Amino acid sequence: MFRDVLDKEIHILGPDHQHTLETRYEIARMIGEQGDLARAEAMHQEVLNARMRALGPDHPDTLASRHRIACVLAARGRAPEAEAAFREVLKARLRV
Repeated sequence: MFRDVLDKEIHILGPDHQHTLETRYEIARMIGEQGDLARAEAMHQEVLNARMRALGPDHPDTLASRHRIACVLAARGRAPEAEAAFREVLKARLRV
C-alpha cells in the first residue's frame, strides 16, 4: 500500500516533496523492522540526503532521518558509528 502511495506522490508532488520523503522514510523504517538493515540504511540515507537539500541540517525531519540512521547502525552492530551519529543528533537537537 505504501509503495502505491509513494508512486502517486512522486508523480503528483515530485520525489523531494516533504510528503513523498515522509512516505519513503516510513517504507525504509518498515524494511528495517523486517530485518533488511542494509537496504533500510541505504534508503534512509537517500531520504536524509533529500531532506538536507530541501529542509536543511537542523530541521526536525532531517534530524529524525539522522536518528533513524543511527538506530540502523546500532542494529547492524556498528556501535562506534552509531554512537557518533547519536551524539551528532543530540548536539543538533540541543542547538535548535
